[in-house]
Amino acid sequence: GGTEEGGLQVGVGSQVVLVQGPPGTGKTYIGVQMVKAMVDADAQQQGRGPPVYPAQNRLQILCLCYTNHALDSFLEALLDAGIPANKFIRLGNSPKISERLKPRCLRVLEEAKFTPTENRAFAGLKQQQTELEVKIEDLRCLFAQSIWGRSLQWWQSVESFLEDEDYEAYEQLKVDRLAVDGFQVVGPHSRPMEANYLWERWCNGQDRGILQEGE
Repeated sequence: GGTEEGGLQVGVGSQVVLVQGPPGTGKTYIGVQMVKAMVDADAQQQGRGPPVYPAQNRLQILCLCYTNHALDSFLEALLDAGIPANKFIRLGNSPKISERLKPRCLRVLEEAKFTPTENRAFAGLKQQQTELEVKIEDLRCLFAQSIWGRSLQWWQSVESFLEDEDYEAYEQLKVDRLAVDGFQVVGPHSRPMEANYLWERWCNGQDRGILQEGE
């Protein structure tokens, strides 16, 4: 009636509106029409022409109700008003949830995200991931304990690979053993610096050591 139309006009034109009244006076109707008006306006604002459901829009509305029954009544009224079920998600878990709304419950949607075949494939991939992570950790431990992995001979093999495949990493790990003036660069204890000095420190999780200065 006129009171409901007036309430709707006030509602869509206000930031905050309070609608009250005894049962059967149209509170749910006004709320549903307000939501529908906002959805329609959002669709039109995006230049999609007349609103056609389902409309892909950025509008987000949070609906809170005191009871499950009240929430179900409101959501079912939205369905009856033409807003499709795939446009909302129902939170909460109650055995009394309406049958029309059960497919839109978050828990049901999560369980139905993948088909049984996809779930089995996903479980297999997770198992492979776990096995690979274990192997990688084992290799990392072996490498950390290996003197050979940090040796000059190993660095010479890695150096040629990095120079071709990852020059930036090569630049970070190579050692220029001759200074600009032609003198030899020395390492700890004034001994000539080995070509694998930075490589060995990197393998040990250390910084650039005496080459850190001036960077």
